[in-house]
Amino acid sequence: MGQLDRHSLTENAAGAIPARQENLFLFLRDAFSEIVSGQELTDDLYVQTLCFELQQAALADGGRLIVTMPPRYLKSIAASVVLPAWVLGRTATTKTLVAGYAEALATEHARAFQKLVTSRYYKRVFPGSCVEPVVNNATQFTTSAGGVRRAVTVGGSVTGIGGDLIIVDDIMKASDASSEAHREAARRYFDETLYTRLNDKRSGSIIVVQQRLHQDDLIAHLIEKQTFRHLNFPVIAEASENYRLYNDFHWERQKGDLLAPERESRETLEKIKAEIGEASFRTQYQQDPASAQSTMLDFSKVTVLESDGSDIRRLKVVQTWDTAVKDGPNCDYSVGMTFAWDDERWVLIDVIRRRMKFGDLKVSARRAYEEWRPQLVIVEDSANGSALVADLRAEKRYEFQRRVVKGSKEERFAEAAEWLESGKLVLLRDTDYFNDLRRELCAFPDGRFDDQVDAISLFVKRAKSRRGIGDRGRRNVRR
Repeated sequence: MGQLDRHSLTENAAGAIPARQENLFLFLRDAFSEIVSGQELTDDLYVQTLCFELQQAALADGGRLIVTMPPRYLKSIAASVVLPAWVLGRTATTKTLVAGYAEALATEHARAFQKLVTSRYYKRVFPGSCVEPVVNNATQFTTSAGGVRRAVTVGGSVTGIGGDLIIVDDIMKASDASSEAHREAARRYFDETLYTRLNDKRSGSIIVVQQRLHQDDLIAHLIEKQTFRHLNFPVIAEASENYRLYNDFHWERQKGDLLAPERESRETLEKIKAEIGEASFRTQYQQDPASAQSTMLDFSKVTVLESDGSDIRRLKVVQTWDTAVKDGPNCDYSVGMTFAWDDERWVLIDVIRRRMKFGDLKVSARRAYEEWRPQLVIVEDSANGSALVADLRAEKRYEFQRRVVKGSKEERFAEAAEWLESGKLVLLRDTDYFNDLRRELCAFPDGRFDDQVDAISLFVKRAKSRRGIGDRGRRNVRR
């Protein structure tokens, strides 16, 4: 793939009507002035990326896409207004459902859609689209060819309504995000109402666009399903990212880059942060709600090494396991952690975090033991944990110990938080588990998952005890 020049895509296709039928961004660029009178759309790379991903998901059989991005960055116009119009122009019988939380906003988007599909520009791009309406009101636009754009709101009835494309656009407002009842209502509405409205579960597409609102919002629920592609746009890039674009181009966004510097500068973003607060800024603008919710751990005090662990001295090695009872898609994870003493401090060097059946759990525990050769393996004394210890001890090759945990999770983690903040236990950044671990640590005790927290607490409790971590009669020094 080639490196994208900001204007290479738009200039090469300028003025070509067929290109606008095949390229959602080119269509959006000119349609924007029809929707928002007197304004022109800039050629921001994030808009091109957004359009490419929306187009791919809408046209794919069984397309599934999540888009998370800051407020007022064009997601609703692109996804809820322009995309349904573009799809309808290509296939006159397409039925689209657009779901949101507010009736007034749904009406505003419906009117913008109607304004676009009845414009001269639209008829030039799609001259044979058959969009003459037979129904045209605040919630529904139905064409003579049978195509439909229907607006629905959370809690509203959708009985008898079906869609080839479902677009979910912010179905929960920010002020409701702290309510578990509202979050559960959004999850249930998606699972039990919206999803069932697909005319064909194999070929129908679902697109969800939203700013993050809570670590346990609808986006977290959908990510857990592992069936959605996730396009994430923090307003300030926290890591280098490579985004797909049209014509085999790509956009290489570097760490620290602003999403649209001409729209909101660093100075402007700092003002926004000062006005709404760090927590809301992290959640709604950085799309990282977990990092904004910490009540027990000041992550800024945690020592994080720029390492993948290959250069860590391992004078002692200890493993802990926090095992889940079940392995279903909504169940807890089983977590195995490996800690190494480097003669100055303990370093978390490996994390296994998966939903596993008991047989797979035993295989993972054996492999982790053989790879790291720990002096001690501590397993929380739970149903699967006790069975794991019993089975592996019976093989007479592994040194596993059960440990009964006492006190609340918060009480146990308080000791672990002190070790993390004081540098007695440090983390590694250049690992595939660091981001998930950081989010869980920062979200505790209000986050959805706490299995990694429990595994760390289990280790610190033993390391602080009078027994400590000994060699257990053998040397196992590795570099």
